[in-house]
Amino acid sequence: MKTISLAPDQGGGVITMEINISQLYYEIARWRSLLEHYRVENTILKNRLAAALDKNMNENKLASAEHFQNEFLRKDEIINILKHDIHLQEKKLLDGFSADNAFPGKETIVAQDSLRDHICFLEKEFTRLRKEFQHYVLSMQQTG
Repeated sequence: MKTISLAPDQGGGVITMEINISQLYYEIARWRSLLEHYRVENTILKNRLAAALDKNMNENKLASAEHFQNEFLRKDEIINILKHDIHLQEKKLLDGFSADNAFPGKETIVAQDSLRDHICFLEKEFTRLRKEFQHYVLSMQQTG
């Protein structure tokens, strides 16, 4: 483990953090798995939307269906962008280490933190979208 100084704390000192490279790789592996889960779930939601529209198609529900289709497509885009960014981060981790330099630099840590924030945002947005879509499907079943 290496201790790295990241930022001044409120008292004027410096916040330090112990970094273990295996923790960064574990986090990246977890993100890859999570993104694959969301990719599959997003496909399932798109199929459910198509099935719901086949059973109950009316003009009142069409605008909402288009909204969800656009949301699902946007989530696909975000997942692909994050997969690419994770790949770049992993490459940074691999390229940044040698016999002389066995620990990540501050830039790598900041990039990891940024990815973590983006993944957390995706998790919240996906949860919101899933709940919103479930309510939509239920409303279609009740009016069908």
